[in-house]
Amino acid sequence: MATLKHRDGKTDAELDVPPPLAPSGSSSSSNSSAPPRSKSPRSRFTPEYEVLLELLVAARKEAGVTQKEVAARIKKTQSHVSMCEAKEREFSFVDVFRFCEAIGWEFSLFAQRVEQEIRRRNI
Repeated sequence: MATLKHRDGKTDAELDVPPPLAPSGSSSSSNSSAPPRSKSPRSRFTPEYEVLLELLVAARKEAGVTQKEVAARIKKTQSHVSMCEAKEREFSFVDVFRFCEAIGWEFSLFAQRVEQEIRRRNI
């Protein structure tokens, strides 16, 4: 196997780069009876996104709008909205903008509320 060099002429070993992981189900695994790794308890989302999501869900509920109604208004499925609220998917910027419109919030005011809460929590 040829050794690849980076732009600066150094190899992975010289740069202390770990070797690539073997693909799942690979027979080269040294311990095939090892238990599967548990998911990290840490969220994949930033604390700022967590605040945005928390306030978005609270605003939807305060407005008395269901996930299904929001989904129809933002042209997504109810499943999409549900998965985003459950932190299984991420809302895009456009989704958040349309979500605010769907629940009767002005986006700029919602953004200010999110910023204030982030600052209040010292995130």
